[in-house]
Amino acid sequence: MAQKLPGRRRRYRSDPQEFGFDPPDRDSAEVMPPASIDPGGDPSEPAPEIVAIGLPPEDASGIQKWNYRVLSTMGALVLRDKNISDETRMKRFMALSLAAARHYPEAVKHDLNEAIRRDAEGAAARKRAKAAGQLEKRGPAAGAKVIPLRRDAPST
Repeated sequence: MAQKLPGRRRRYRSDPQEFGFDPPDRDSAEVMPPASIDPGGDPSEPAPEIVAIGLPPEDASGIQKWNYRVLSTMGALVLRDKNISDETRMKRFMALSLAAARHYPEAVKHDLNEAIRRDAEGAAARKRAKAAGQLEKRGPAAGAKVIPLRRDAPST
């Protein structure tokens, strides 16, 4: 007979019926209708400040910075909106600020990586320019006689 390992507990699967959800059988003809997207209001042009940010970049850290900029700009626009109440304004601003804060660390990392890359490129360019302007140090020519100078030699 197998012994139970200490510290391990048996997991029980909960029955979806307990929670009032009766999922349809996979083989049944009953299918869930596709979710419809409700625009939630009259269509309008996006704010010029949002359009000015442009499309997101290709790299992942750049996208995080782009998301941070868009959400921060939207928060600023909400604060300037005169068509909503103060309570609604604060709720929307707090939601946008919280969402932007989640992208902030990646946005800072992106800026830092870009600064490091620019500094490295600048240092490499300065090093190349300095190397191009320096004379090469060479030893004495082959066959030339090298005369060492002594400190105690009389000066003429």
